Amino acid sequence: MKINKPLYYILNLTWGLPLTLIGIIVSLFLLLIGEKPKRYGGCWYFSIGRTNWGGFEMGLFFLSDKSESSYIKNHEYGHSI
Repeated sequence: MKINKPLYYILNLTWGLPLTLIGIIVSLFLLLIGEKPKRYGGCWYFSIGRTNWGGFEMGLFFLSDKSESSYIKNHEYGHSI
């Protein structure tokens, strides 16, 4: 499925703004402690912690476990849509 990028970002910065703001705050904290973000689709994500805990989506950002499985990344990215 092809996503309309402008519409995706507009919706995440309006209707999804509360979660995106939380994602920005969490991302800034993770950047301050030295974690490096990666891109997946239209989102930025951080791989943190141990494996097998899954992930957590926050608007345009998500966290994933260290396994970085494509299933988890697809799942969390799907929440942002």
